[in-house]
Amino acid sequence: MQTGLTKTDYRPEIDGLRALAVIPVIFFHAGFDAFRGGFVGVDIFFVISGYLITTIILRERTIGQFSLLGFYERRARRILPALFLVLLCCAPTGFFLLTPPQFESFFISGVLGAATFSSNVLFALDAALYFDEADSALNPLFHVWSLAVEEQFYIFFPLIFLLLFKFSSRLFILTALIWVVPSAVGSFIYGDQTIQVFYITGFRAWELGAGVLTAIYLFKKDNDIRLSKNIDSGLSWIGLSLLAAPIFLIKSTEASKAFPYMLYLMPAVVGTILLIVFVTKETFIFRILSWRPLVGIGLISYSTYLWHQPLFAFSRNVYGAELPGLTLLILAVLSLVVGFASWKYVERPFRDKNKFSRASIFSLSAIGVMFFTATALVAVKYQDSVIIKNPIVEAGQIDFDKDIADLPERFVECRDQSILEEHVTWSSGVCFESKSDKPLEIAVFGDSHALHLFKGLAEHTEKNVVTLWKPGWVWGAPFVEKNQIFFDYLLESESINTVIFSVWWRRLFELEGAKNFEQKLTRAVRALTVAGKNVVLTADVPTLNFPPGKCLFMNKALARPQCSMDASILSGQEEYLSVFHKLDEIENVEVILTRDFFCDEADCHALRQDSLLYADHHHLNSVGSELFVEFLAKRSEYF
Repeated sequence: MQTGLTKTDYRPEIDGLRALAVIPVIFFHAGFDAFRGGFVGVDIFFVISGYLITTIILRERTIGQFSLLGFYERRARRILPALFLVLLCCAPTGFFLLTPPQFESFFISGVLGAATFSSNVLFALDAALYFDEADSALNPLFHVWSLAVEEQFYIFFPLIFLLLFKFSSRLFILTALIWVVPSAVGSFIYGDQTIQVFYITGFRAWELGAGVLTAIYLFKKDNDIRLSKNIDSGLSWIGLSLLAAPIFLIKSTEASKAFPYMLYLMPAVVGTILLIVFVTKETFIFRILSWRPLVGIGLISYSTYLWHQPLFAFSRNVYGAELPGLTLLILAVLSLVVGFASWKYVERPFRDKNKFSRASIFSLSAIGVMFFTATALVAVKYQDSVIIKNPIVEAGQIDFDKDIADLPERFVECRDQSILEEHVTWSSGVCFESKSDKPLEIAVFGDSHALHLFKGLAEHTEKNVVTLWKPGWVWGAPFVEKNQIFFDYLLESESINTVIFSVWWRRLFELEGAKNFEQKLTRAVRALTVAGKNVVLTADVPTLNFPPGKCLFMNKALARPQCSMDASILSGQEEYLSVFHKLDEIENVEVILTRDFFCDEADCHALRQDSLLYADHHHLNSVGSELFVEFLAKRSEYF
């Protein structure tokens, strides 16, 4: 998203290419099905950034004008003023519009992460628990992870470049290849196994490195030796086609599984390289990419990228996740308008050395970093006293995360030290018993959905309940293969007679695939039933398509209740429930369908008896947990 070429070297088609990258990203975040592959726009930016930065360094080094301090100055002028303006607008808005579960992620991963160029790492740590499209769509600063990747590249790349180039350009090229190839291979191998690949710079290095190598190739090759016009034209058309393919060919049903598979990213990266290398003034693609409206959008692409997600996210937080298509289109256009204003009145003035000296830029940058760092830390530390002013909290939102923090005060740490030690390796995991004076009778096992079930169960029953929880549907999967220690513990326990599995089943089913899911779950259930245990499988609570708590706020403030959704939302449960129904035929196995509690024939509801049931899109709050367990107790013979 950077510029830096001199006027004589300026390539307008690169700005046009930026436009073709930012527009799909905006429409992807808007949720338009035609742009389900629009996320690859970020990857296009990575290649462009690698190319432009390397080109600038090579050119300035060749004429003896390269300065490391000057390089960092230009990056600061280009990136930080517009970013700080966005943070300055978003931070106070977040105080009033975000719910407690959103609050900490917004200020730590968003505000603090953006100010310290570490958002990608902080979001990766969050993603160890969940990566949910609904949650990310409501985070106004979710998109700054990509800026952190680029900023980390800008900090370290010039140092590595200068060090290696000092000895040999071939040494640098070899190092770049050594950097690019493992990164690409790692993305290919681990892309479908961990979401950390999405965020971490090391797994994105191959895209930036592709741009770096492209710049070196174009800089070193003899400009007088050109391919024929027809070959340039043909390869540029191929490049544009490869660019468009992943953007438009991904179907909506594939969207949740699309990233970060190399199948989608590689064509976009290769297409970008072909366009950078082979688009010349003689090609028709040059005329397309240098079209003035596209170039104009490319020039404002950085500011537009900064503003589009806050506009979408805050609107969704107020008016609901499912905004009308026309509203989303208006917001997309508005992001261009605001992006233009930011480019003209913020970006351009701060790039003027006559208005802002090097010293003032570095000083203002340091002040901005310290200010937003302090703001984020203070906001999170004192959120209980700050967030009480949130009208959504006043309307009845109950904080699930705070409930978790209160566990030590309400329940007993697991007495079995072997189980307790197993959880030590999982900083977010917990192991609590409901009562210290009784033997264990019921075990709730799974991810955080097991935890929100435990809350209500511990309050409702006189039996001693233990929760064995690991964070995330991957690690909390109730499979013997992933949690042998816990299964051994359950099988060997003489007092535990009932095991309740509660996990985000839909996500786990998507991850494992139908065959593996059925085989692994069947093995786990049979192992327990053979040992004489009762097994209860509770289906997912309906995932809300609107922010919980907002319905009460909207009803209270704007007389617009929004606390129900069409029952068709349950259609995503059909595949894994087919496995549940097979297991229900096994003796001592019981399946509880949550739809009977939350839904009627037409709608599913977030309220019961005027009480909000949810803490976020798919977790129950304390009230919801207790009411749901009361319902379960009437349906189950094992509670």
